[in-house]
Formats: sequence, structure tokens, C-alpha cells
Amino acid sequence: MQLEDEQIDFIKELAEAAQQLPRDERTFMYIPLMQATLLEGPVDRELTEAEEHDLQDFRAMGLIRVRHQGSHNSFEFTVAPEAYSFLADLASRQPLTQVEDDIISRYIDAEAFKRKYPDAHKLWAEAAGLLWGGNADAELTTIGHKTREAVQAFATALIDREGLADADPDPAHTVARLRAVVKLFRERLGEARHELLDALVHYWGEVNDLLQRQEHGSQKHGDPLSWEDGRRAIFQSAVVMYEIDRALQ
Repeated sequence: MQLEDEQIDFIKELAEAAQQLPRDERTFMYIPLMQATLLEGPVDRELTEAEEHDLQDFRAMGLIRVRHQGSHNSFEFTVAPEAYSFLADLASRQPLTQVEDDIISRYIDAEAFKRKYPDAHKLWAEAAGLLWGGNADAELTTIGHKTREAVQAFATALIDREGLADADPDPAHTVARLRAVVKLFRERLGEARHELLDALVHYWGEVNDLLQRQEHGSQKHGDPLSWEDGRRAIFQSAVVMYEIDRALQ
């Protein structure tokens, strides 16, 4: 089965969202309107024109099953078992590469993440571009600065979205600000998941120390920065944003 990367991203988004819900809540509703086409259910957002066409392709390929045809071309559907088999086979062929792709190109670079966190994505993408550019060694301190700012922008977007007026106002205090967001969701997450996220925020504090080392790398002696330091900063900042955003969905 041949799908473009964007189509794989989309069917994966549908499958993962459905899997997180009980079986009787996994139905999607496709609703074409005059001004926009909406998707409601496990995924609840406006569709792009390309995604509208993708759903038709998924239907023809047997990746989704239409359960009810409504009026005005609307319909209800579920993700078919064939979709889960396809995604499992895809992951099994290159498991380590697939994990990194899931976190970065298929999540951080996905349209949904860009819409929710445009500033964070822009800064993170700029850092990633520098890492893979032709002069990465000269840009390592900039990479550290941009990845730190990306997570600061991510925390700010979460705080603004949740209306946390009493959160630490200093954008540089990402650990305190992220902890305020996680605490807000404590009851809904449950104690075990809350503790896991709190540990992840602590982990981010350690990563943040690494990024500060990168940002001030030119002041260090005897401990030169390397391309691997830049890769680590980009990947670990992506992991933190990935896990927190998914957990709070």
C-alpha cells in the first residue's frame, strides 16, 4: 500500500486518537459545510482540502469504514483494522527510525502542532535547519538558544490557552511554568500520570541546563561543543513538547 508521508500522518492521527477512547466512542463525523469541512469525534478540527481527498482515498483503500451516510454528503466512519495493520507493519520495518519520525516529522512538524504552537514550531524548525545546514559547527550556540526559546514559547502558549494568570511571568522559567500547567491537569490525569509528567518537567530542567551550556558555549574552555550536542538539544526539546502536548490532549 502506497501512501504519501502526509497521508500516513493523517491516518496515524485518526488511528491514535481513536485508540485512546472506548470502542463505542471511536466514531468520526465528516461534515462538509459552506465555509469549511469539519471532522468531529476523536479528532475535532477543520480539514484541509487535501485531507478531504485523503479520506476518500482511505475509504477506497479500506483504511476507514463508513458506518452511516448522512445528508449533504456527511458521513460517520471508523478507522478500519486494516489501517492498524498497515501502521504496525510500517513501524516494524524501521522501528527506531519510525519512533524518531513519529516525534519529529510526524508530530512536531505536523500541521496540528504548527497551528497550536506556531512560535514554538518556528523557533524549533529554525534550529533544526541550522543543524542540517552546511555550517552547523559555527551555529551550535544559536541552535541551543533557539531550542530553549522554542520550549519557552511552547510553555507560554499552554499558559495562555489555559488562562493561568498566576503562573510565573518570566518566560525563561520554563520548568516552573510547565509545572503550573501540569498541576492544573492533575485531577484529570490521575496521580500516576501527573507524577510522570512532573518527572518529565524535571527532566526538561536537566535538558535546559544542557541548552544553556550550548548557548554560552563560546565562554567554555576545554569542553568544546559538537554536532552531537546540537542534535541532542533538538531531539530532546522535541520529546518534551511531544509528550506534554499529547498527555494534555
